[in-house]
Amino acid sequence: MEWNVPTADIMARQAGSLGVPRQDVVLERRAASTYENAVHSLEILKERGWHSAIVVTSPYHLRRTRFILERVLRERALA
Repeated sequence: MEWNVPTADIMARQAGSLGVPRQDVVLERRAASTYENAVHSLEILKERGWHSAIVVTSPYHLRRTRFILERVLRERALA
């Protein structure tokens, strides 16, 4: 059996179950890697004029996520 539910949708449902209003959750569904997710998320931030975001990830993935996000911000923040 293959599951075709994007992780972003699973995380959004979890946020909702914890009381986060749906309108306060923005999903990025195009990425196929952590790096692509960082790039596309930065695009969303720029499009909306936002200067910060909350990143949801697992404890296992946290260090990798931070490393990649910092790299993408250095590379693209001024682009």
